[in-house]
Amino acid sequence: MTVEAYLNGTGVGAYPNLLVPDLTGGHVSPVDVVILLESPHVDELHAKHPLAGRAGRDALAFLAGTYSDRSLGQEVAHRQKRGDFRVAIVNVSQAPLQRQAITTATPLDDKQWTQVEGLRRSRAREIWKLRAPRRQLAELLLQDLERRIALMAIGPATTVAAAGRFAQMFWRSLPSAPVCALLEVPHPARRQWARATGIDADRLGLLSERFHVASAPLAE
Repeated sequence: MTVEAYLNGTGVGAYPNLLVPDLTGGHVSPVDVVILLESPHVDELHAKHPLAGRAGRDALAFLAGTYSDRSLGQEVAHRQKRGDFRVAIVNVSQAPLQRQAITTATPLDDKQWTQVEGLRRSRAREIWKLRAPRRQLAELLLQDLERRIALMAIGPATTVAAAGRFAQMFWRSLPSAPVCALLEVPHPARRQWARATGIDADRLGLLSERFHVASAPLAE
């Protein structure tokens, strides 16, 4: 398998278990909060939804103000099963961008993983500042992300939290990013939300407020 085919995968074929779908509601359900992340890891591959592991538990604890065994991904998935799509979680890549995330057979060899992980560690503000071939790989991910974002009911009242430098780079690169309230925040891994200071803490405070609004009971 080529790196291009891996990044452009659809969850079918030889490695369907490596695709983790977003938690979204589509056009018909206006969304209040979108959390944009990088890519799935071990726990997400097992649960088949984003933010399923320790980072997800820490994220929900921060937003809800109380710790539980449930992750943010579990909470959002539970809400969406009940028809509440006000909070969405999206990954830039629906397939892992880290070799260590895959505990079974991998479709890429070591050299190919070096390419993928090199892109993941990029520090550019926008993908257009990357050198080829990283930019070409990033363009594949951007096209797919743009397609998925276009299917969501994001508007001026929506808060989009781009979590981590990778997610922020891709949101800035969207050719037709929807008008929204954008918050660039740290990734929730390693309790970064709880330890944030300065402008990061201010932005996360706004995200928490928006999450609480989106968590109010739905009108009957």
